[in-house]
Amino acid sequence: MNTELTKGQKLVGLTFNPSGDDRVTKYKQACANAIDILLEEQQINSTADKFVSLAIDSIITGQMFGVKAQTWKE
Repeated sequence: MNTELTKGQKLVGLTFNPSGDDRVTKYKQACANAIDILLEEQQINSTADKFVSLAIDSIITGQMFGVKAQTWKE
């Protein structure tokens, strides 16, 4: 079964998990869900669209640092 990824899943790179860590997949999926919710609610309004864009950028940044925190080894 080949299911198309959502936009959120694509943006967070859900399928990229070289460590195979289930926590990474779970965390990335949570971030993808947040992005998908924002995209569902997207308005046809330039100010709201700007906020959606900034929120998505922040989620992606947080997702990358969160994965780094989960996989960090001394």
